[in-house]
Amino acid sequence: MLRKSPGLLALLVAGAWLFAAREVSAQPIGVIDQPTGGQTVSGVVKVTGWVLDFNQLDKVELLVDGTVVNRADTNLPRADVLEVFPTYVNSATPNPGFVSSFLANRFANGPHAISVRVTEASQATFTIGPITL
Repeated sequence: MLRKSPGLLALLVAGAWLFAAREVSAQPIGVIDQPTGGQTVSGVVKVTGWVLDFNQLDKVELLVDGTVVNRADTNLPRADVLEVFPTYVNSATPNPGFVSSFLANRFANGPHAISVRVTEASQATFTIGPITL
């Protein structure tokens, strides 16, 4: 089951870490679900994941090798994430999913680092990733 849902493993690990801390963390958290690290990609590469934050988000950007390549669509429902992190249900990110994409042929063959930069309304930023493809 976890092979078919690589993001589920990351979700469970993040949830276990949060509960092990014995207190609710107000820190923003997130995961890149697709693609998975080490995956070979081509064509239009879909990048999905989620971000939870108690602060309002301004934007979520997709980066390849540290350069912004696209802005993500945000506010996508992710009931699975909120089941693991119920303290975020009434947060500024009640629909924590995001999706974006990039064209693989714009980059040379070989490994590349994929990350997501989240900018809060206050302009504070944090990064999810990188994962290497």
